[in-house]
Parts: sequence; structure tokens; C-alpha cells
Amino acid sequence: MLPLRLVAFVAVVVLLAALTRAQTPGARLSGTVLDPHSRPVVGALVTAERDGEVLTKSYTDASGLFVLTRLPRAELVIRARPNTDDLGAAYVDLADPRREPTTVRTLPTRRLAGSVKDASGAPVANAWVAFTPLARAPFGALSAATRADESGRYELDRVPVGTVAVRAWAPDHAGFAGSVAGDGDAMLDCVFDDGEPIVRRFEVADATPAATAGMRLEIAMFVGEARILAPPEFAHPTALAPGSWQVAGWASADAMHAWVLSDDVFVEPVEQRIPADTGDRRKVFYAASGDDATVRGVLESSDGLAVAGRRLAASGVIAKEEHATRSATTDADGRFTMLTPVPIARSFRIECLDDDAILVDESGKGIAGFGLGHRSKFSCKHSATAEHHLRLVPAFELRAEVHQPDGDAYPGAEVAVLLAPPQQVARVLAGNRFRTVLLGYAAVHGATDLGGALAIPKLDLGTNAQIMLQVTGPHGFAERTVDVGDGRLVDAGRLDCEPAATLQGRVLSSAGEPVAGAFVAVESLRGMVRTYQLAADREGRFTLAGLPPGPCNVTLVDDGANRRGAAAQQLTLEGGQIETVELQATAPGKAR
Repeated sequence: MLPLRLVAFVAVVVLLAALTRAQTPGARLSGTVLDPHSRPVVGALVTAERDGEVLTKSYTDASGLFVLTRLPRAELVIRARPNTDDLGAAYVDLADPRREPTTVRTLPTRRLAGSVKDASGAPVANAWVAFTPLARAPFGALSAATRADESGRYELDRVPVGTVAVRAWAPDHAGFAGSVAGDGDAMLDCVFDDGEPIVRRFEVADATPAATAGMRLEIAMFVGEARILAPPEFAHPTALAPGSWQVAGWASADAMHAWVLSDDVFVEPVEQRIPADTGDRRKVFYAASGDDATVRGVLESSDGLAVAGRRLAASGVIAKEEHATRSATTDADGRFTMLTPVPIARSFRIECLDDDAILVDESGKGIAGFGLGHRSKFSCKHSATAEHHLRLVPAFELRAEVHQPDGDAYPGAEVAVLLAPPQQVARVLAGNRFRTVLLGYAAVHGATDLGGALAIPKLDLGTNAQIMLQVTGPHGFAERTVDVGDGRLVDAGRLDCEPAATLQGRVLSSAGEPVAGAFVAVESLRGMVRTYQLAADREGRFTLAGLPPGPCNVTLVDDGANRRGAAAQQLTLEGGQIETVELQATAPGKAR
């Protein structure tokens, strides 16, 4: 247990490690940890993890806020462990400048223990045992793992209540797939059958020995939409020979994604996928070189002078190709060359990583601005003959002060910047009916600091006469349209919040019993589509505070096993009011 004096301190950061593959400085991440009733969680241990390895840690302060620094610009798991037995986790992609502020919501957990044995009943020492919730992809962040001891025994704490998939793996054994349900401590013995392990082989063709020497294979396993942690020796296997790898023994019930990474050679396809319920497979990647594998261009200032020393990055657009990010620094002549992140004729995004400037396209050949955009990413198609001409101009910065309804500073408030006013009439499917709402484009998100101050640098506002700010969070809601003047600093002044709407509810089984840890999704439709996902407490109750007034949809998330929600409930929320809902699960589904 943490001492009470930790309640008062402000997010003290302890750096354990800072691992990064990109040649960029470490990123900073701040966020909030809330319980199932939207209350701040004080003194929770917060870790940033990659592939199960802790990179850095911090603790939440009296407002539930945390700060993590010197992080790699990559997708990480942010895990929160309160002083109670609860657990929270969320994926955060630090390579995405348009990401929303990080909120980690906790949920109740239990203990899972058992043994790992072979078909004869003999214990399997050092076997890998992992779990993940059977739910939507974001809940895969809750996945964790352990190793069995010398007698084959294992124990996992902080396992989410409800149905979770359990997998066991060990060399030279066929993989084990099982699941546990309920909200109490559970026992599960993982028994490998006597079948042959499934074998997957991966090879790189059209590459020289020198090129393949620096290549590495990365494997990820998925139970439905949710990722489940694989052991390091499986997720990052050692090559059998340059450009050749083999993994064996994982359960066939799960899908496998594979990437070949190289700092010197472009390898396509960027990702290979093997569907669930398939057996042995052989997958081939191909190496590209020369102009086919190169992105090049020149960076100039607004007066046509070469701009040296600017850091640029390029990444894929579609999900399969976002895994690869390339970077370069412009030379004395403003020129840059980097490996392409995508194959020929596929789109990628390019951006400047420095906060004081944005990119403007000068080529007129395929680079289209994303409109209002933090870090001003552009989309362009890769061509072996293209030279991208980019112009660097000063960026805008947005500032504001946000206050709660009682006048106090509003730390950790989430602020969305929209093209104003929202003008897109959209028909949004809710359950089995459509609703017509007015939506805008949320181009960038930010969060206020401990003093309620908002600062969002690197905005491209050159073509926008107005922007709209929407403030949300557990302590109030505000909305303001702001004019963009000629200066590079846009000061929105003081934003005073009004009481926001609150949604509270309870999840019941078909027998009328509370469902602990049930996953609930709330979709708010004021000005933009916001999706909140949270879990109920041990009594099946939940509270979502700080919702914008206006229409919203509430659904029970199918966990893929024993709870399946009815059609979405459609509500209209009022500021300062509490709306109560009751969600009921239908008949059990089928578990994998």
C-alpha cells in the first residue's frame, strides 16, 4: 500500500528506461485515471509498457493526473494499478499527433491460478500463460502474462472479471486455448494435448545477405479483436538464417500478424496476417531497393531558401501499414531521403516533428492537407520518380484557461478543436435505427495542465476563419467559437464551464443479477462523435460524468462469450442533470 502522503504530490516521474527505434526525442504523455464512477484514482501506479516491458512509471496525484516522459513515439500500453485490486489499461499511439487525451478507467479484477501440464500430466516448467478480455480491441490493453514455476504452477492477479481468454505456450508443445468466466477467483489447469505444434515460417525474398542480416521479425497474436501478449522469444524470434524465421506452438484459435522490420531495406507487404483456425503456413516477404524503396524531397522556407536540420517522419495511412515509421533530417541543401513506409502507389503521411513549424505542399502532385491538423500531416502516394517539394511556415499556437463551474482551475480537462461551426449532417446508426445529427471535424485534441491552462502548439490554421473549442471532463462542459486572426498565437481567453451531463446505470443478467465488470460503450453526438468505453463495478453499476449535453447512444459491449447487449438506448442528455439507464444482457453466446 502507498503512504497517504502520496495523495498530495503531483505526478512524480521515475524514469526506468527510454527505448525507441525512431531517431526522435522522447515524447511526453499526461492523462487521468478514473474509477468506474468517474472519480479520480489517487496514488495509482501508472506504467508505460511495450510488449509487456515497463519503460517508465509514475503515480497519480490528488486529481488522478499522471505524467510520463521520454517515451518512444510508438503504440504503448498505459497500465494503472490502484491501491485496491482494480486495474486499468489503455492503448496510446504516441506517433499519432491527433490522438485524444489519455483517460484510463479502472475495473474490478480477480485472481487466476492453476497449473500447466503436458498430455501425460507432467508439469511444464517456465510455460507462458497469458490472458485477454473477450471484447473489443481497446480492451486488449488489459492483457497480461506470467511464467509457470518449476512445478508448472502459475498465478495471475488483477485479471478482469467477466470472461477472459487464457492461452498457454511452451516450446515443443501444441498451444493451449481456454477461457474463464465469472467475477470470483478462478482455477484453470492448462493441459497441452499430444498433437504436433503448428508451425509458421516466414522468409524474405529478393534480398542480399547483407540486407537480411539486419532484419527482424515481429509477431502479434489476436483473440478476436483483442491482442494477447506473446512471450518475447515468440514475438521476436531469432532468425534461423538471414531472412528466415520460424515460430511454433501457439493455439490455432488465434489470428497471427507478422512484420519484418529493417532500418535499411523496405520489405513488403508491410504486414502478413494468418487467420484464426488455420494450421501450418509459409509466408514470403519481398525486399525492395533503389528508387522503389526511397522517399525523397526538398524542404524550403516561404522565401525559397533551403531549410536544414528539420526532422521529418513518414508513416503508412491504412492500419496494416501504420506499423512502419521512417524518419530523416534535412541536409544543408534542405534535401531529405528516407526509406518508404509503403509500397509503390500506396499512400503515406509525411510530417515535420518540430513544434514551431508546419509543412505546406508546393508540388501539387498528390499531397493533400488534412485541413486543420496538429503537426500538419499530408497524404501522398509513393512513386519511384517523385520528389516532394515542401515549404516550411510558422505554426499557430492555441492557448486558453479553463475553469470549473465553481471557478476553480480545471486540470485534466479534455479539449477538442473543431472546424467551426459543425456543418456536416450525418445519419448515425444507433441500434437498428438512424439518427440525424450535426457533426464537425475534430482535428486535434488537447488537455489542460494542473493549473487549468491549455497550450496546443503546431496548428495549421492558415485557411480557417474560426475554430470551435469543446471542453469535456468530469467537472464540466464548455463550448466556444474562436476567431483566428493574423497572428500566430490564438488566445481563446478564459473558458468557464457549465455543469455537464452525467449518465449512471446498472448492468443486469437475464436473471436480474448484477453483472460485475460488464463493458459499456457510450457514444456522444454533440458536434462530433465521441466514444467512451468503461466497465461496471462489482455491483454492475457505472457512472460516466462530464458528458456533453445532447444526443447519445448507450450499448452493452458483447464480450464474445456470455454477455450480449440489446439494441442501443438512445438518450438526450441535459447539462447538470443525471440520466439513469438499465442495460440487460441477453442469452449467453459461444466462447472460444
